[in-house]
Amino acid sequence: MATGDWSDQIGFSRDFTEKRVIPPVSVRCIITLRRGDIFQPEEAFPPTSLDFRLEGGTADQDKMHLPRTLLLAAALATPTAVDARAMDVDEWPSTESDHTKLQVVLPEKLMKKDGYAHKDALFGYPAYSMGSLQTQLVYTSESGCEEIKNGDWEPPFALMLDRGDCHFVEKVRRAQHAGARAVLIADNKCLCTDVECLRETGDDFCETVLPFMADDESGGDISIPSMLIRKSDGDAIKREIAQSKGVSNVMVKFDWGIPSPDGRVEWTLWQSAWDDQSLSTLANLEEMVTALGDRAFFTPHFVSYNGTKVGCHEDSDPNTSACGNMCLNNGRYCLLDPSPFHDRSSGASGADVVLENLRRKCIWTLESKTDPGVGLKWWKYVKASGEACGKDENNFRERSCAEKVMKELSIDIKAVEECMQPYGVNVDEVNPLLEEELKEQTALQLLRLPALYVDGVHARGRVDPTSILGMVCAGYGVHDPPEVCSCASQSSVGLLDCVKVGSLANAAAITASGGYSFTSLVVVLLAFVGIVAAGGFVYWRRTQRHMRDQVRSILAEYMPLEDQSMDDDYDMEDERSRMLHPAERAAAKSPRGYMPSRGFLDEDEEEGM
Repeated sequence: MATGDWSDQIGFSRDFTEKRVIPPVSVRCIITLRRGDIFQPEEAFPPTSLDFRLEGGTADQDKMHLPRTLLLAAALATPTAVDARAMDVDEWPSTESDHTKLQVVLPEKLMKKDGYAHKDALFGYPAYSMGSLQTQLVYTSESGCEEIKNGDWEPPFALMLDRGDCHFVEKVRRAQHAGARAVLIADNKCLCTDVECLRETGDDFCETVLPFMADDESGGDISIPSMLIRKSDGDAIKREIAQSKGVSNVMVKFDWGIPSPDGRVEWTLWQSAWDDQSLSTLANLEEMVTALGDRAFFTPHFVSYNGTKVGCHEDSDPNTSACGNMCLNNGRYCLLDPSPFHDRSSGASGADVVLENLRRKCIWTLESKTDPGVGLKWWKYVKASGEACGKDENNFRERSCAEKVMKELSIDIKAVEECMQPYGVNVDEVNPLLEEELKEQTALQLLRLPALYVDGVHARGRVDPTSILGMVCAGYGVHDPPEVCSCASQSSVGLLDCVKVGSLANAAAITASGGYSFTSLVVVLLAFVGIVAAGGFVYWRRTQRHMRDQVRSILAEYMPLEDQSMDDDYDMEDERSRMLHPAERAAAKSPRGYMPSRGFLDEDEEEGM
């Protein structure tokens, strides 16, 4: 595994002379690793002639960073598959681009027999389900490190950017926001094998290979494919676009191909027991594997570093060795300490991670005998152990935690233990399973975790349940795919729900028969809001009535109330009327309220007497 979270800048340099039919050119190549970068050693210089060191820092800091340096050297010590210096520039690309192809279809003079050398991004979603994308290529002189100003670009289009100082993820994200369907990034440095490019530019520095477009762990929102092309090719395309009468006369075609020899797809996933991305991906794949059934044949693989290549095997004492407790089997199989700062003095160690990888490999070996290519019990163990043991280093290192999960799932603990032999920090023997994994890992030249391979094709872009299902289903080609493949068109939000019911048609049927559509949810939400509002209004009215009653009871002690009931008003009025003089009663009923004079009443009373 040649990828790592390197917080230090590590420089490698070597002078060499490129001999061709033209006069020799002396070039100094520098390879730099920074956080988020990925270095592919097999395309660089032979490890026997490579000198490396950490510059700056105290002795204590050097001691702290030494394990990282040794592990990087372990990656560098892999067999050299391709000597970049001996290759002709027109014979590039390397094996990394065997199953993807980039071609300029217009104008014809820019077409190349085998397509253009490129590197696919390790983020975004290549269109494996579509197979290819052909569109107009437009160029903006911007690097994409700042907001891209929209030009007169009629969609669909692919956008070409210059490589700058910001991360590839930032460039592609801004291009996506500008409406691009795909992105090409032109490198700003010549390849060391491209002597003509070096002559034209006069550069003293060059690159041995095109760098990989790594993910900076923020590329989850990117949904378009992107590629990096070499500087000389980018310059030729730019010149052609500059001479065009319109926006651009260049048409490009992206091809993503997956072999489909039969109706069964074989896929593998390289992973590690203590890797956040691996854990989150694996935890959501059980339903997908169940739905695919025996139409997809799965095999898990696990990574480790070859400690023998950097001398961990010769200096195997964990107390004195620079590799310390990172390795199993006397320094043969190693991994970094899982703690954030690689603190080897506490918590789980690299050896603990290798041990759990070995345990999971053995569980798969046993379960695949009864459930080949599917291994549902293995998936259940991975998910359950991740939840029970994988969130705390102290729990992770305890053997009892893993055995408890195995017991709950009825996994034969004794058989797993026998399969894992021989293993141990100080066991000076080769472990057959770990050795086989290490050899295959070295041959594949792994770039990251998790790493997905479908029918031998290394998946580009983001690796998550959405991309895994899409690429596996693309592997069926003309063969009738399983029904669950209809879910591949769903977004990551709706994918898992669709997979659980088996197909997109089933999900739609459930929604139609008894599920909730979007309209239904809106109606339910509005009804809920209405009920809450009505309840609030009733409560307010009751509160107002209660307050009014209290006020009335207080005021009743000081003055009569005018708004008594009608029955009470009638009784009191009738009683008062009987006590009045007839003229007073008449005046009370008079619309003008006419009242005879006091003398008139007195005379009438005297006559009555």
